[in-house]
Order: sequence, then C-alpha cells, then structure tokens
Amino acid sequence: MAGAILASIGHKVDKWNERADPFENSADPVFKEWFKALNENKTVLKETPNFEKYDVILSPPRELSQNVSRKQLRVHLMSEPTGRRLHDLNAMAESGLLKIALKNNEGHLPFLPLAGTLFAHHIALKSIDEFWSRDEERNFDLKLYLTDPVELLAKWLFPKIQKKYLHNGLYPCYNVYETKDDHWLVCGTLAPENWQVLTNLLGLETAHDKRFDEHFVPILKDIIGGLTSFELKSLIGDRDICVTIITKD
Repeated sequence: MAGAILASIGHKVDKWNERADPFENSADPVFKEWFKALNENKTVLKETPNFEKYDVILSPPRELSQNVSRKQLRVHLMSEPTGRRLHDLNAMAESGLLKIALKNNEGHLPFLPLAGTLFAHHIALKSIDEFWSRDEERNFDLKLYLTDPVELLAKWLFPKIQKKYLHNGLYPCYNVYETKDDHWLVCGTLAPENWQVLTNLLGLETAHDKRFDEHFVPILKDIIGGLTSFELKSLIGDRDICVTIITKD
C-alpha cells in the first residue's frame, strides 16, 4: 500500500517480489481485488530489476548489499524492534486500539486493516522525508516498524478518562441510527446549525441544546427507527447538513 500511496501522488513506482505475492495468488477473492487496486498505478515487473536506478527501495532483497554511486534510500520494514512477527491484529492489540474496536463492535473484528494502513502512510511519508533530507551521494538505510505509527495513534487518541466518547457513539449529534427498514442514517451534525436543521426536520424544535446530551441518544434512535430510509431521504432532501443515508444492499 505504501507504493500505491506514492504512485497516487505522482511518483513512478515499480513493483517486484522476490517470491510470489500472497495477495496475487490468494484463494481469497478480496485479496485478489486488493492486489489489482493497489497496483493499478504501478509497473509490475516479472524480471529482477536493475536496483541501481532507483531512488528509494522498499523492502530491499537481502542480497542487495553492494554500494551504489548515487543517492539511494533502502527502507527495511519490520513488525517491531525486537524482531517479533506481528500482524495487523497483534499490533492493534498491543497498542490498546483493538480493545476499543472489540468493545464497540460486540467482539467483531475491525472492518479494515487499520494498523497496516497506518504503517503504509508512515512508510510513504518517512521515505520521502528521509530521502530529501539527506545530502550524501551514496546508499543509506532506514528501518521502520509496524508498531510505531499504531502506538503513536494510541498515544494521541486513546481515551484515558472514559470508555465512551464522541467517536464511539456517546453523543446524539455524532452517531449512526438504524431506520425502520433496517438501513442507517449517519449523523455528523457537530455544527450547531446542522443539528438545529435536523432536529427541526424531525419535529424536535426543543432539542437544540441536546447536541451533546448522551441521554438524548435513545430518544433519537426511537424517532429515526420509526421512519424508513425513503421517508428520511424525502425529509432531508438536498440539505447539506452532514447527514448521510446508507442502504444495506
């Protein structure tokens, strides 16, 4: 994914694997779909490339030890500093982020590989920064660890003072509500003017001060749960109030 990020912002990216790519040859159709999406802006090489021509090499092959007479960054990717092998779930578990996800989703796994996604962006940013901040005309190495960006996110955003908060459904203005026909209304009405429009549309003119009242969540769930997604779409119309309706199909 780091290569896909770099390609998406205009860098020329070649992809080559020493061994068969597990995504390309997976029995899981989702992995094959990911392989296609992540490589659509890259040149996928079948033959071993001339490594000397590259500015940055992500996960260089072990036998690539010769010096080159040009500026070249070689980025070595590891799970964590002691050499243990961790996957996405392990990194999230050790940082504490997985506990939040499991509690909020009744034990279900996160719907996307959060740790891997964070790591990919970390790799792309650190690679660009490291390459352009160095002056020497030779090859140099950088080690990056899966656990670093995950632990950083946990340090910044892991709530220490309460288990329930804005992003996991504490407040009525920032929540997801099931409709009468089993679809969802996604409410991001943090702005007071958006909350006021929504509550007016729902006949709750007296609820303008309930935006951050956690006790108002079940009341709003009952009201929205009594309306179909079609009724809600008709009610909201084309108003730009940070409200989205998602259907399950």
